[in-house]
Amino acid sequence: MCFSIFFFLVSSSDCEPLGRLGKESFSDQTLMEILVGGFNAADAFREHDGTFHEISRWYGVSLNGAGRVDEIDWEYEDDSFGLYVGRPVTPGGSIDLRWIPSDTRCFDITNLDLKGSINTLALPQSLEQLSCLENKFAGSFVTESLPQSLVRLIISYNYLSGTLNFAGFPSRLNFCGLSSNQFNGTVDLSCLPKCMISIYLYSNRFSGNVDLSMLPNQLREIEIHDNMLSNRGRYIGNLPTSLRYIKADKEFFAFTVWADSGEPPSMVSQQGFTTLRLTVPGR
Repeated sequence: MCFSIFFFLVSSSDCEPLGRLGKESFSDQTLMEILVGGFNAADAFREHDGTFHEISRWYGVSLNGAGRVDEIDWEYEDDSFGLYVGRPVTPGGSIDLRWIPSDTRCFDITNLDLKGSINTLALPQSLEQLSCLENKFAGSFVTESLPQSLVRLIISYNYLSGTLNFAGFPSRLNFCGLSSNQFNGTVDLSCLPKCMISIYLYSNRFSGNVDLSMLPNQLREIEIHDNMLSNRGRYIGNLPTSLRYIKADKEFFAFTVWADSGEPPSMVSQQGFTTLRLTVPGR
């Protein structure tokens, strides 16, 4: 029965009726079958007769005590997760993230080379970790609709574009990887979540001045090089004591006004960017 339903869903040329049904209408088994339906590697989850394994047997899938999907870890390193059924995995294909089962806390498809978009409003509200690193996702990315439970976000090395509302990140988010996309507009680090530890924005199309005077107290790492950003004329006083470094383009700090001695902390220039290393006592 599940197989016939799955065939109808992915074969329909009109996806709107399916969307109106809502994923609550389907079991986690059916949702997972829909989720991998566009994978080049979908056979890694099937029996030899073409029917899908029970999701309790799927590589990288963990269930909670209620038998619902809790974690999906499909980070691609080699073809090992297809070997147990004798079908080596080939990265590529497509995915629609709205079919991630509702109780999922961790979702990782690193290096799977999948096409798609990221509708943040449709992500599970229970989601704590989302990693779509090194795929082919395109389109906009709406921070305001991200699950409030999200702690770790990695969407680097895709083709996402548009502006970002930095005030829209979930309050619990402490790791944010947005590098190597096509995001543009300004960068506002003054409204990051208070618990933010690391943020990577390099290799995008951001522009304008960046204010470093109101960083979160727990922030340790900032990478903003390979953009069109500057700190021109900005005054930098007491940076967070937790901060280890800021990596920016060479000219970023050229016209910065430094507090106290007027001299910046240690800077190391290499490969077109400058790393501001904070090694003062207490750091």
